Amino acid sequence: MKRRIKIFFSSDKLQAYPFKGCDSSFPEFEKVPLITLTGVGRSGTHFYAELLGRSPSVSAFHLDEIGNSVGDSFHQYTRWYNLPVDPEGMLHSRRFLAHKVNEANKILLESNPYLTLHLEDFASEFDSKIVIVYRDPKKVIESHYNKGWYQDFTPVLKKGYSAPGFQYTHEKAHYSFGRLFPNNELELSQWIKLSVVGKIAWYWKTIYSKIIEQVKNLEHVCLIRTDAIDYHNYKLLSDFLEIDPVDVGAFDKILTSKPGKGTYTSRPKWDKLETDEFRISISD
Repeated sequence: MKRRIKIFFSSDKLQAYPFKGCDSSFPEFEKVPLITLTGVGRSGTHFYAELLGRSPSVSAFHLDEIGNSVGDSFHQYTRWYNLPVDPEGMLHSRRFLAHKVNEANKILLESNPYLTLHLEDFASEFDSKIVIVYRDPKKVIESHYNKGWYQDFTPVLKKGYSAPGFQYTHEKAHYSFGRLFPNNELELSQWIKLSVVGKIAWYWKTIYSKIIEQVKNLEHVCLIRTDAIDYHNYKLLSDFLEIDPVDVGAFDKILTSKPGKGTYTSRPKWDKLETDEFRISISD
């Protein structure tokens, strides 16, 4: 990964800030190529950033490397609550990054689960191809559970507001912005009564429903299931993106290493209530 970003950034990812110099003085250009890869977190975004970034024609960045989870989760939050917040700052930052990458004769690929509600924006503002990643929902929900999603959490709200304020029970800002919950009173009252598994299942179903609403009217969209990825499907994805694939040996090595995989030694066992809530939510 250091090899890919040292073209124009510090090779130290913890110190590198890819948007330095990205202000209103940065000139506007015609649309540039951009690959946007997204889906519910824990579905393979890190894996695909590593895999597709091995192509010599691609500079791939995962959310962790962009280092802007607060900003991106904030924009996801404003879109979820239909707040009149200008997304131009987010789009301008990607224009800046895409042009920098393009100057090195590469295509920018951003792998970021916080972009799920802005696919139409990226499709209209860039010469964009969109990849939606998908994984067995049970595994995704288990992974979110192990990361602490919605555990010991009830939102603090007062009636009459169009959007909730910052939830201080969360340790990090992007947790408050990114861990969405229902945006209408009736659904929220039902959601609060769910188990943690049920709440995460609601989130999983809601995000993919929103993705489907957007992409049904868009061109250049590809859906790929992480659980079913093999070299044949990887080559089909590379053809869709018009990038050079790595050989089968390199592919197998990345697949075996599973970048982004959690370090959990066990999965939570669900009781009957959790299992029923999962099935009801996913099957709706």
